[in-house]
Amino acid sequence: MIGKDFVVSKKHYKCFTTFRNVMKDDVSPLHSLIITNFDHAVCESFTTVQFQTEVIGDGGETILPEKWRYCHRPADDNLPRILTKLKRLLEVRGLTRIEEDNPNLIDITKIADRAKVVAEVVANEMCGNTPGQQSDICSEEFVLNHLNHLKYQLHCNVIPLGMIKFGGPFERAVLFKGLADQIGLPCSLVRSVDGRVLFNEIPLPIVGKRVQCSMSVLPTKLLSLTHIVDLMETPGELYPIESRKAFQYLQLL
Repeated sequence: MIGKDFVVSKKHYKCFTTFRNVMKDDVSPLHSLIITNFDHAVCESFTTVQFQTEVIGDGGETILPEKWRYCHRPADDNLPRILTKLKRLLEVRGLTRIEEDNPNLIDITKIADRAKVVAEVVANEMCGNTPGQQSDICSEEFVLNHLNHLKYQLHCNVIPLGMIKFGGPFERAVLFKGLADQIGLPCSLVRSVDGRVLFNEIPLPIVGKRVQCSMSVLPTKLLSLTHIVDLMETPGELYPIESRKAFQYLQLL
């Protein structure tokens, strides 16, 4: 966490201290980092690093020096737009949060529908959710090339989440978590044992349309994570944790 931001590394660090030390250095990290921020659209001066490089010609002579700069907490003017779009969709569908005066409470009857809307927005922002499109446009190789192009533009391996237009399960899970936090939807960001895949889990104390308790508004701390969110095959589908469908979905990622 950096203030209100959170950062996810594509590389799986087994030791958190190592990752924290990477974040402290004023240099571009070796591996890709995805930063999620909703509060600044302009790079702050204290997060910008400038350095000068010299280009050597074929004859060994020094050609005009160039000034390069990068930001290790890059601005993101697109993420707030995505959040505004999500909030409008929730309002149109009557799914806005009604427990604003007490953010520790949540209407559990709306969790599934709200998660589905978030998943739809995530899929559309990261190449669409047309069946059959995912394997081509969002293949691992395609997404990797897209991320490498962004890093080339930024002169840095720290990528603002809002700049990512083509995302696989890893990038989509980060966006889902970021948006869910902003609208008060309980959600976790889980990394697979091998560190390669990210996915989201949410609490869903309902079966079909039958609520499994007598109250519809509950404290969020009483809810336990029960379902995995599909962000690739059928965005918005929810699979019970440890169910056959959940295992099948994770094996496809």
